[in-house]
Order: sequence, then C-alpha cells, then structure tokens
Amino acid sequence: MTWLPYALLLCAAIFYISDNLEFQAPLDDAFISYRYARNLADGHGLVFNAGERVEGYTNLLWTLLVACAIGLGFDAPVAGHAFGVIGGLMCIGATFVLARSLLPEKYRLLAGVAPWILVLSVPFSFWATSGLETALFSAFITAALAAQVLGLPLLAIASAVGAVLTRPDGLLVGLVILAVHHMSHPWRSMRTWVPLGLFGLSIMLLTAFRLLYYHALVPNTY
Repeated sequence: MTWLPYALLLCAAIFYISDNLEFQAPLDDAFISYRYARNLADGHGLVFNAGERVEGYTNLLWTLLVACAIGLGFDAPVAGHAFGVIGGLMCIGATFVLARSLLPEKYRLLAGVAPWILVLSVPFSFWATSGLETALFSAFITAALAAQVLGLPLLAIASAVGAVLTRPDGLLVGLVILAVHHMSHPWRSMRTWVPLGLFGLSIMLLTAFRLLYYHALVPNTY
C-alpha cells in the first residue's frame, strides 16, 4: 500500500487542474502587476507610468514571470491564470512532501490526505486563479518548510529566497528557517554559515536593485 499516498496525490492534482483549467477573470489588484509587466515587455522598464520609477507592486517575481509571458505573445490575464494554477500545483506537491516528512512512519499513508484538504479548500482555489501571486508564494513557503524538515538547508533557503522575491514578507520565513538551522548546527561549522551567506547575499542584491532603480528600500505600498 506504499503507492496509495502517491495515488491520492496524483488524483488530487488531476482534480485541481480539471477544476481550475477554465479561465477566471482576475481580481482588480492583478492589473497593477499586469501593467508593470506590460511596460517592461514593451521596453519602458518596471514602471506603472513610463518615466516614473515607483515600485507600486509587491510581487517582483510574479511580475517578471508575467512580463516574460507577454514577451512571448500571451495575454497578461491568461498568463496570470496559468502561473496561478502552476503555483497551486507546486503548493500541492510541497504540502504532500511536508506532510510525509512530519508524519511518523506508521502514519505516512495519511500524507496523501493532505493534498486533498488543500484542493477542497475554496479559498485555495479562489486565490490560485485570482491572477495574483498567492499560490506561488504559498508554494515557496511550504517548500522551504519541507526542505528544512528533511534536512536540506540550501534547498530551504533557495525556496525562502523565492518567497522573498515573490512577496517582501517572505523575509520572515527565511529568518525563521535560518534561526532553526543555526539552533541545530554548531556555530563554528562552515555548513552553518553557508545558508546565512546565500540568504544575506540575495537580500542585499534585491535591496541594491531597489535602491538603484527606485531609490527606496521597500516597495511604495510599505
């Protein structure tokens, strides 16, 4: 019966895709990112109005993904819907891995239930097809937690960096993971400091971009 959790995961993924495959009109807020993405694809830069550098979005990675899709000829709302569904699938997979890593061995068959709890959640499907970054952000957070539980600090930090790039409050996830990592590893070990260095470097590069491009430490909405 070791195949049962994976069968439940596969069925949950198929159900999720079939339930959310049809295009849904995005929320109004999504069009803020879409306008930034359109201007970037058109060569005006990451701006809402050409010539005015204000970071009015809070989802850099999401906006860049949509801009790439626009550059390839896709409409922004269609691309946003597709990326949202993909983000939801990533979150479903990460939820399964997290549940399986947390459950005692004799209860690991129940890991296949976790994706179904997520898939049957109306808010989860709603936000995954809202045109916003919520599902992708949730996927990065869940992946970071799962990787940390599995003892994969570099993957955990990489996922945390993905969360930060998707939304600034992902910084909190990275700080928590780093704190747990340092509490469970010797301070003098190089393996202890490598994740901190990678996370710190990523934050510094992102901050440098904001300062150089927008002359601000945080998005305007903050």
